[in-house]
Amino acid sequence: MLTGAEQDVLAARVEAHDAAIGAAREAAATARAEAAGLVTPDLHGLAAALAGAEAAAREAADAAAAARHALAERDRLLERIAAAERDLDAAQAAHGIRRDLADLARGNNPKRLSLEGFVLRALFDEALAAANRRLRGMLCGRYLIRRREDPERRNQAIGLDIEVLDQWNDQARPAGTLSGGEGFCASLALALGLADTVQAHAGARRIDSLFIDEGFGTLDAEALETAMEVLAGLHGQDRLVGVISHVPALRDWIPARLEVTPGRRGSTARFRLD
Repeated sequence: MLTGAEQDVLAARVEAHDAAIGAAREAAATARAEAAGLVTPDLHGLAAALAGAEAAAREAADAAAAARHALAERDRLLERIAAAERDLDAAQAAHGIRRDLADLARGNNPKRLSLEGFVLRALFDEALAAANRRLRGMLCGRYLIRRREDPERRNQAIGLDIEVLDQWNDQARPAGTLSGGEGFCASLALALGLADTVQAHAGARRIDSLFIDEGFGTLDAEALETAMEVLAGLHGQDRLVGVISHVPALRDWIPARLEVTPGRRGSTARFRLD
């Protein structure tokens, strides 16, 4: 037989149990209402999709790692390319300097004057100056020889062409327009000037002998006398001057000579002193 207190406790527990059952039924009804129309998920399909997603994630991670490696390799290649371009720029700059020097030496310039031509022109100017010192004593000092600055042809190099300046009318003209006698005196002056220049650049070595072959037959009496006076002046400077000619008038100017006489049985030679 339960006491009154025990009966009260038991009644409270029964009441609480009934309340819990009611709450559970209410929750179950709510859950059934919310679950209405829902489809049971495909767990196997979801598991396969998860596996595929994980595999794709691994592949993406591998691809990302490969991309990072490739990017680093590209960066190294770009640095090598940049270094090569810097070296190329430096090489092209150095090549440009050498090319300009080579073009200058070869004569690829507006004046078409090579380094060799420049040096020869300087020596030629010395020879012309020496020749003009000789030519002033010939032909009444009428002519001077000078280097032509403008070539006769457009594509011709500037350098060693000559012309004569007629000081009587202050006109320049080609050397080929000189008469026979004038041309001979100009040629003689050039030969003497060239000899003087060579001697000046040969360590002070003297050129003691000079031989002239023909050309005297083109001279008139006055020009012949002038040319022989110049040659006689050279002889007075302790130089041996040899003249090879068939002009009879030269016999009066040359006291020591070797005369060659042709004959049917051959030529004969005789040395004569007058």
